[in-house]
Amino acid sequence: MPQVKYTIGKGLVQSGGGGFSLQGNSLMGAPAKIVSLTGAGATATLTSEDTGAIVKMGGSNASTVTLPAVAAGLSFRFVATTAYAHVITGGGAVMQGGYHHNTNAATVARVAIANKTTLTLHSSNFKIGDTLECWSDGTNWYVSGIVNDIITQA
Repeated sequence: MPQVKYTIGKGLVQSGGGGFSLQGNSLMGAPAKIVSLTGAGATATLTSEDTGAIVKMGGSNASTVTLPAVAAGLSFRFVATTAYAHVITGGGAVMQGGYHHNTNAATVARVAIANKTTLTLHSSNFKIGDTLECWSDGTNWYVSGIVNDIITQA
């Protein structure tokens, strides 16, 4: 097996020997996939192939995203890029966990999520940048995040 070396000056170089060497840089993973929802009534149904994606909930009104079937290791980050009451549904699975919000003021509160299938950002106090992360253990979706005001759970 040849030795593979990456240097700033020469890039990827193959030579005799074995192993891998990285000089002058840090090794990083692949860039995250971006799923962008745009336009009026934007919707997306995510699949397991989308795992790791940053989902930009945008558009000219509320976007709706449906999570794929639960499977261990799936994860997504949802970011509101427009100020609307965007919706995340668990598909056929329930969501557990919790999130923090600042009560549309300066007081931080934590809210639990237990056995819910739909989360909707606040109907009037939503903000650009509201962020939720979801991941699955193969049984449930788990949620964590920071938003401006309380989320409607159903």
